[in-house]
Amino acid sequence: ASDYIDFYYKSDEEVACDEEVRAWWEEVRTKGHADKKDEPWWPAVDTRDGLIGVLTTIMWVTSGHHAAVNFGQYHYGGYFPNRPTVMRKKMPVEENKEEEMKKFMEMP
Repeated sequence: ASDYIDFYYKSDEEVACDEEVRAWWEEVRTKGHADKKDEPWWPAVDTRDGLIGVLTTIMWVTSGHHAAVNFGQYHYGGYFPNRPTVMRKKMPVEENKEEEMKKFMEMP
C-alpha cells in the first residue's frame, strides 16, 4: 500500500485535501459502522501513514485474515456427518453397524 500511496500522494497535505478519500472514510465510519461511528479508536486518514495503515488493514482483513478464518471450515463442513441438514437418513445405530454404515456412506 505504501508504494501506491507514495506514487499518488507526494505529501500529507494532498491526502488531507483529497475530498474523495475524506468522503469515503466518512462513509466507512458513519454508514458502514453506524453503531461504532463515535468510537475514539477510529484512525485518522489525513496523512499518508494514516491512509496506508487503513488500506493495509483492509487488504489484510479481506485476504489473509479471511483465508485463515474461513478456509479451514471445509475440513469440518466437508465431512458429511458434520452437516446433518444434508443427510437424508438418520445416523446408523450400533446394531447392524456395518450394513447400516455401508448404506449410509452410499447415499449422496
